[in-house]
Amino acid sequence: MAKPKRYFRSGETYYISLQAQKGSQSFFDDACYAHYVTRLINCLGVYQVQLHTFALLPDQIHLLMTPSTPTGISNLMRVVGAAYAHYFNTRFDRKSTLWRGRFNSCLVPGGWHVLECQKYIELASVRARIVKCPGQYQWSSYCINAFGGHGGRVTMHDQYKEFGSKTGCRYQRYRDFVTNPYNPEQLKLLEHRLRHGYPRGKESRRVSAVRIARKYSNSVLTLRS
Repeated sequence: MAKPKRYFRSGETYYISLQAQKGSQSFFDDACYAHYVTRLINCLGVYQVQLHTFALLPDQIHLLMTPSTPTGISNLMRVVGAAYAHYFNTRFDRKSTLWRGRFNSCLVPGGWHVLECQKYIELASVRARIVKCPGQYQWSSYCINAFGGHGGRVTMHDQYKEFGSKTGCRYQRYRDFVTNPYNPEQLKLLEHRLRHGYPRGKESRRVSAVRIARKYSNSVLTLRS
């Protein structure tokens, strides 16, 4: 029996993650990564979804997206996933299920939560010890968000636009922000939120990124428990 389609709030931002089957990987080389990214980018306009941040690792996918329709993300992930699975199994002569169940999703409330999520995604390759700094990794959005080039693959999130907008040094501020590492407690809390959802109440209210940038002049944002 087909699984029910999931619906998302139009105009809200979501963290999306997908894990490969345990002990395996879904991307073997640059051709694999390029095929998935190409499919993903080509489908964004069709399903009316904005992509703000991404990171593709050998055994996992991390995305930050905002849909314009309730079914945009579900349709996008289904079509891209099916197309990539067909490519992968045809190329490597397999008949395997690539992913560990359906993709996971988490509503990101906004404000500094969006920036923290972007940072978390773009440091995925560093946490996995693939590279020492995010700029060395090709299959993520870090170089776009840190140096420019939005529009083709990645759309600036409104909170990202506000970050450093008054100082005119958004890219430098963002680079400083991302390169400042999480401490273990911060990382554990953020991963818990992305896995189980953010708390309701005043903590989930939108917070202006401009206020955050002004308060933390050294571009270091800390998680609030």
